[in-house]
Amino acid sequence: MGTRGELVQRLPPADETLRRRDAGEGGERPGPAAPSTRMILGANTIAVHGLRAGGDRTSGVASGRIKLLMVRGGSVRIPSGGGFVDLHDGQGLLVIGTASVRMMPSSDGEIIAVGMPVDALPGLSLTRNSAIAIEDAALMRPIGAFAHTVHGGDPLDALSRERFAGILRDLVLVAVRRAITGIASPAPSLRQRATAILQRRFADTGLTPARVAAELHVSLRQLEREFQPSGRTIRQEIRRIRVLAAVALLQGDRSAELTIDAIAVRVGLSNGSSLARATAAEGLPSPSRVRARGSGGGVPSRAHT
Repeated sequence: MGTRGELVQRLPPADETLRRRDAGEGGERPGPAAPSTRMILGANTIAVHGLRAGGDRTSGVASGRIKLLMVRGGSVRIPSGGGFVDLHDGQGLLVIGTASVRMMPSSDGEIIAVGMPVDALPGLSLTRNSAIAIEDAALMRPIGAFAHTVHGGDPLDALSRERFAGILRDLVLVAVRRAITGIASPAPSLRQRATAILQRRFADTGLTPARVAAELHVSLRQLEREFQPSGRTIRQEIRRIRVLAAVALLQGDRSAELTIDAIAVRVGLSNGSSLARATAAEGLPSPSRVRARGSGGGVPSRAHT
């Protein structure tokens, strides 16, 4: 299996007993001693499932829905045809409904499950009742870190839920589009080209909207107009991308080796205080609480479902 998306198998229809009526998504059958928590974010869902070695779990996805399963710590074996597919920390599986997937953990860890309607991923030819393995951890880890932080953070108001639902949808769309081979992407819009610059150069402390406009050979006013439909300015988009990068570092394997000030500098901010202001502006917990959540404590969990 390559590092890009690959069809794992055509899957059997999901058992009707797995389906949930809320948000129209399939549910989970937990293995022994494997706690699960779940939250609804508009039409999207985020769930965190504890995995125990030897405790199988079946995940179902209802018609018209997709679910992105991301491994966080540990590893999972999934039956595929006459053999198995092994997914490890930072890798993922995109399941397209109606489908059911059996997951067999070979070591303890977590599965972060992000569910949303199929039409949230426009322009992609997704085969029903199938699953696509995504081995590239660089695509999966930012989504997993963001979803894990939102899921375990403080309660969200309606505006924050709408904002985070949009961010989550965009992250999944970009990752899946990049992972699937043989699907041509349309010519990038001005906003997409600007966002690509931000994603490449967010660590540059001198990155400003004016510099992005100059690099794209457009006026700053024209560039700002491109971002107006999203309800965010390009300056806010720079902040969002830096915060997402900081979250990935705060919850990464080397987090303990880096101070919060050092992480702030790595994402283009001056110090830990500026990072704290940025995370607060994006509706996320403080950097120290984000880090604590990544290590298994500090931030209150969502209610069990």
